[in-house]
Amino acid sequence: MVPFPKLKKIVFVLVFILSHQAPFCQEKAKIDSLALQLKAAKSDSAKVFINIELSRNYLTSDLSKALEYAENAVELAEKAGNADMLPQSLNNMGNVCFNQGFFELALTHYYRNLEILKSQGNEKGIASALVNIGAISLNMSNFKQAKDKFTEALNTFKELELASGNKKYSVEIITIYNNLGIACQNLKEHKQAEAYYQTGIDLLGKNKSNQNLLANLYNNLASLLLDQKQPDKAYIPIKEALDIRLQIGDKNGEAQSYRMFAIYHIEKGNTAKALEYLYKGYNLALVIGNISLQSNLVDKLFNEYDKMGNSDSALKYHIILKSLETEMNDQETQRELTLIELTSQFKEREQLRALEQKKKENRYLLVGIGLIISLTILGLLFLLSQNRLKRLRLQKDITDLASKNLALEKTALEKELDLRNKELTTNVMYLVQKNEYITDIAEQLISVKKYLPENDNHVVDRLINDLRLNRDDKVWKEFEIRFQEVHKDFYSRLNERFPDLTPNEKKLAAFLRLNMTTKDISAITFQLPDSIKTARSRLRKKLGLSQEANIIAFLESI
Repeated sequence: MVPFPKLKKIVFVLVFILSHQAPFCQEKAKIDSLALQLKAAKSDSAKVFINIELSRNYLTSDLSKALEYAENAVELAEKAGNADMLPQSLNNMGNVCFNQGFFELALTHYYRNLEILKSQGNEKGIASALVNIGAISLNMSNFKQAKDKFTEALNTFKELELASGNKKYSVEIITIYNNLGIACQNLKEHKQAEAYYQTGIDLLGKNKSNQNLLANLYNNLASLLLDQKQPDKAYIPIKEALDIRLQIGDKNGEAQSYRMFAIYHIEKGNTAKALEYLYKGYNLALVIGNISLQSNLVDKLFNEYDKMGNSDSALKYHIILKSLETEMNDQETQRELTLIELTSQFKEREQLRALEQKKKENRYLLVGIGLIISLTILGLLFLLSQNRLKRLRLQKDITDLASKNLALEKTALEKELDLRNKELTTNVMYLVQKNEYITDIAEQLISVKKYLPENDNHVVDRLINDLRLNRDDKVWKEFEIRFQEVHKDFYSRLNERFPDLTPNEKKLAAFLRLNMTTKDISAITFQLPDSIKTARSRLRKKLGLSQEANIIAFLESI
């Protein structure tokens, strides 16, 4: 039983997890025996089970060791990957954290356990996990969540009972009704809370299986009725709870019932009876050492004497109250310090475990990434090598084809150039013949001039002059046009490299470019062969060629 902070209501949470913990001997011999069994254990399941047992045995004597063994059980179960051991170890870890007040840590393990049980389809385990989460929520004053979890668990247990055809889960169901009543009472849903308490009482009244739970249900119902200022209705459940507790020897519960009777008589205005039950409860609380209950009862004694104007008694119980509060504060402080220390140790171990897990995951991740990268690189290298081979083959084919095309083009160009040169040479020879013919006509006109009348001599002179002009300029222009058609840009390149050449030297270069002989050049230019040789020598010097250099080959390279 876990008392709620406000003892005025006497609200108890019967946590389902405790009903499933078998009583274990706390003697040192039992722990030593388990420690020896743990050392001798071979299988993972045996190690997990023994660690769970050790954590339960240390639960009331050494909280640090209880946590340590519970953590070991979870770690071993995780490594083993056993589907049954991990939920058990997580549930036990949640129980240990819950009993030590580590509610958030307990919730973490309970929720993880719930997810595993859901994946396994373990309906009974799911219902139990929901009850545990609901109990934690009650202790953390999250009453709405507690109600939702208990309702879900209740429906699951009812379905399991319906499927089995017997009342196998009646105690669990009654416990949930009690907890649902507590949640609704704190949510101010009084009618619903009363219905849940009464349903639990009715179910337990039939089988008489758990008198302690029945007494708690009566007590909680009485607390609810007193909250609603209905003392007359609260009397019977208070008396029923007290009778049961006297019968089963529950001293702590008996003291609580005396307290409830005191509240009842206070509500009825019967101070004498109220003081009587307050004294009974206080004296019994002193015997059992329940300081929290002592403080609550002394507080009520102080209030009653204060209302009566009995200052001496009021002062007496006020002094006792302050002493109890100091003791409770000291105990609470010590408890908080212990919790802080244990929490620090637990978190440190959790961080180390998480860090180790992270390192392991990172190692796996790095290995995986390394394998993927290696395979990717090998694949890429293979593809690259294949592509490179294909590309080289293609480039070779392209190069071979290009070489063939270039050879063909070169051959075609050479043939075309040779043909054009032949045409140009033919044309030059035609021009030479044409010049010779013009020259011959001019000479004939000169020879017949002396036989003509003097009045007609000027006509003959004009004809001779026209023939000579046509022989020089027109012939050259026609040759130049045809030469440019065959040897494009020859003159521009020649001018670019040798800008100081005269027009006659450019003509001579063109003739030489055609590999024309001195005789041919003389015939077309009407210059003496010696003059051509002299002009050729000057051109060689301007081109910067030695006497041994082939001027024709040089001009062909331009």
